[in-house]
Amino acid sequence: MCPDRWKARFFSRPFLLGVGWSFGLVTGTAIVTNTTPLATRA
Repeated sequence: MCPDRWKARFFSRPFLLGVGWSFGLVTGTAIVTNTTPLATRA
């Protein structure tokens, strides 16, 4: 495998994993916030 391709994969995969975690966290927070009644929110 070419060293340039290795570097691109090495740095892009953690970046994409972080983006996925961010989208999941924001989506999960939005779902919890939208489904919780106003009376029970802090």
